[in-house]
Amino acid sequence: MEALHAQVMYFQDELDDKERELEEAKLQLDSLERETSDRVAPLEYVQKKIDNRSKIQQEAAACEEVEERKRKKRQKTVGRGTTAVLPRLRLPNHSIVLTAGDGSFGQEDGPKPGTISCRQQEELAGQCQALRKSRRRLESEHRQILEEIQDITVTTHRIEMDRRLTSTCTELWHAVPGVFGRVAKLCNPIHKRFRVALNVALSGHLDAVVTQTVHGAHMARSYLKDRMLAPLTFLPLDNGLLKSMVTDPRLHEALQGRTKLRPALSCISFESSLSRAFDFLLSDVVVADSLHDGREFVFGVVKELGLKCRVVTLSGEVISRDGNLAVKGAGAKPGVTHFDVNALEAACGRLEVLQTQLAQLDSAVAHAEAAKARHAVPTRRPT
Repeated sequence: MEALHAQVMYFQDELDDKERELEEAKLQLDSLERETSDRVAPLEYVQKKIDNRSKIQQEAAACEEVEERKRKKRQKTVGRGTTAVLPRLRLPNHSIVLTAGDGSFGQEDGPKPGTISCRQQEELAGQCQALRKSRRRLESEHRQILEEIQDITVTTHRIEMDRRLTSTCTELWHAVPGVFGRVAKLCNPIHKRFRVALNVALSGHLDAVVTQTVHGAHMARSYLKDRMLAPLTFLPLDNGLLKSMVTDPRLHEALQGRTKLRPALSCISFESSLSRAFDFLLSDVVVADSLHDGREFVFGVVKELGLKCRVVTLSGEVISRDGNLAVKGAGAKPGVTHFDVNALEAACGRLEVLQTQLAQLDSAVAHAEAAKARHAVPTRRPT
């Protein structure tokens, strides 16, 4: 009985282990499904934009085709009228004939009706070649943009939330004088690899709205309250706190010659009129290539000089002014930052422009090829 009981316990343990493994596998599967969904969402958003644009282009092409048929019909009607009039014309010199190309008169021994000169044919061929070259260039840019946005894993919910905030800020910009916009829209990292670090460094103020004056901030706040819109944080440029924040020159000197460390303000671009706001947000922030580089700088150089600064690594770790280490948090992953949302919106806008330009080029190439074929000079075969 004891042996049988031990065997039952053994199989029970095996069953428990298999159930745990099954639960872990389910959790991994759920995680992979969420990650796949996050990656697919931006592409679906872009594809929807492209499909809408393609539908509009197809409708425009159909309208253009109808107009082309009407134009040809009118030309045929005019041509029949001209043919009916010609027999009634009495020309003294029968060597003069009417050329069908443009209605001009020419000599009988000239080019056949409907033909153009060799120089004009060369011009048409050059136009076709230039149009094809432009199309290849646009197609290459189109592929490059699609490759770039594949790395962006922003969810559809995040895109919609960003769009609502942008719409609210646009309303404020039109209604209240001196509103510049959200911090996330007023700056841009100078390189893609700085997106995570700057997103973490600005995390608490990315949705803050920069205004020219404190009075303008109060007006904007009242505007939101009266219309029962979500409250926002404001950064007035004439605020005394913003004026007092300047970069410590000793920190700037300590970073000289260190290729793996740089001031955060040197990693971002913005309008010079907004420098006071970004000095307040990033004047004491250092961007490090790795956590090891950041720790050496904070607990070595900075400590010796008696300075205080905040270090953010390229992968999103933070060393606070007190030396405390914070691991990666929200927005500390490539492809999900506010700047990735901006890049996705810009890419969608550029893709729409490219779709329109490609459609126009296709139409231009088709017309040029048709004109070239219609006016081609037939070659004489030796008898």
